[in-house]
Amino acid sequence: MAINANGSKEKRLVYGEIEEILDELETAFEQLKKFQVLTDPPEEHRFIKYEGYKDKHVLLGSTHGRRIQQEWDLLETQLPESPKTILVRAYETRIDLMRAVLIGPQGTPYSNGLFFFDIFFPKNYPACPPKLYYHSYDLNLNPSLRPGGKVYLSLLETSCFRLISSRYGHNKREKWNPKQSTVLDVLLSIQNVILDTKPSQPQKYISLKNFRKTLLLTCEGMLRTLKKPPAHFEMFVAGHFRTSAHQILWNYKDHKDNSKHATMLFYQLIREFEANGTHCKHHNGQLEIENNDVMETSKNKGFVVEILNNLKSLIY
Repeated sequence: MAINANGSKEKRLVYGEIEEILDELETAFEQLKKFQVLTDPPEEHRFIKYEGYKDKHVLLGSTHGRRIQQEWDLLETQLPESPKTILVRAYETRIDLMRAVLIGPQGTPYSNGLFFFDIFFPKNYPACPPKLYYHSYDLNLNPSLRPGGKVYLSLLETSCFRLISSRYGHNKREKWNPKQSTVLDVLLSIQNVILDTKPSQPQKYISLKNFRKTLLLTCEGMLRTLKKPPAHFEMFVAGHFRTSAHQILWNYKDHKDNSKHATMLFYQLIREFEANGTHCKHHNGQLEIENNDVMETSKNKGFVVEILNNLKSLIY
């Protein structure tokens, strides 16, 4: 319900009984904790059987366990609060594992995209940094976040990062320091360095064309995430896109070109956000349809394949 100018209540423009469902979703989404310890990790966690790892019960009282407990305490108190741009889930039965999601920063082509990472603390942690796996959904969004899940970041001591840093302008190299560095530092570095590509910045590698390419792929990632959200983040994914749908569509419309595949993707975003509970059909009238068959083509079963084929030449 909403309050109008006369002080009386009026219903939102909704379909059927979806208003009650949406209110419950929004409430649950707002109440999600930025850090939470769950009982068991998901079976598909990338590192659940890492290198034949057998000792599944790292004790909090051990040296290794106490160091991880410090990480928990830091994440609980120091993760961004308003807005919540990073959420982390840890696990009682496998304290050496975590799963995290980062929200793409505003003003970048990654804006409102969701970036998921599986995290593993090796036995020699913190002498060595944590290991990360990026859920790419088979998309090549960034030179430092590879489709195979590899994360290139100086804090993770990857040998290839020097070349990537030199080529793409990430000149600042912060090396892992066992006495000071934390997993929070790693997550913030990903968000503030890897995902901080703004067209207003002077780096030579960024351009409007590259911005649009990355924006298209980020939005394709949104569709894939909505269809298959990582375990333990289903409510977060639904709530995030429920509350961010209009902003995503406005941003996409402002930056997209007039190509057919870009228009198709716009309408598919509308359809998926509608299915997720946001009233978005009014966005249709805000975009000029250049091809009369765009909407019909986008309804075909193979529309995603067609979009990706058109994007092949745009991928980094």
